[in-house]
Amino acid sequence: MLETSGLYVRCFSLVTECLVQLCVQRCHLLIVDLQTPRKTGLRVLEQVKDHAPWVPILIVTGYGDIPTAVRAIKRGAVDFIEKPFRKEYFMQKVKLALQQSRKVLPDAVRNLTPKEMAVFRLIVEGRSNREIAEKTNRHVKTIEAHRAGLTQKLGTRNVIELLKLGVAMGLVALPAKKEPVERALQANEHLPKYLA
Repeated sequence: MLETSGLYVRCFSLVTECLVQLCVQRCHLLIVDLQTPRKTGLRVLEQVKDHAPWVPILIVTGYGDIPTAVRAIKRGAVDFIEKPFRKEYFMQKVKLALQQSRKVLPDAVRNLTPKEMAVFRLIVEGRSNREIAEKTNRHVKTIEAHRAGLTQKLGTRNVIELLKLGVAMGLVALPAKKEPVERALQANEHLPKYLA
């Protein structure tokens, strides 16, 4: 269905093979079935967010329910579609996810080194330079240099823009506008208070 619509598609039978390729090849959208062999789609979603957080993920399932859909979206899925679905509806969701993916992420995100990605994740979690230095066994000056390098490499002007980029990548979930701040902070215990 996707190939006949002019999209390049690559399929994987093993999650590990998929994860390896995501780290070395460009992927604009990953489509994962909730019931994959050996692992649940939610576990695959978590692993992809650990290895290649810039990759948007669309979950499809024949056994969906509202709590599972909510968990998938909170963990970073761009959408959750129940089978059976109409071709037009599915293609509309895929095209929308691809458009959002291309708008949100600069190409530089895909070129971050593992060390830069680790520091970036900790910044997005709201950790201070000192906390990041302790967690990564590096000097605070090194973390300051990483932070400055990330800002320059990703084309952001400050830490707020870095945080917004992290949110767009699904590294942290912002609270819903109507949700009380206390509950939101419990859900994202490392989320900086100025974002809540």
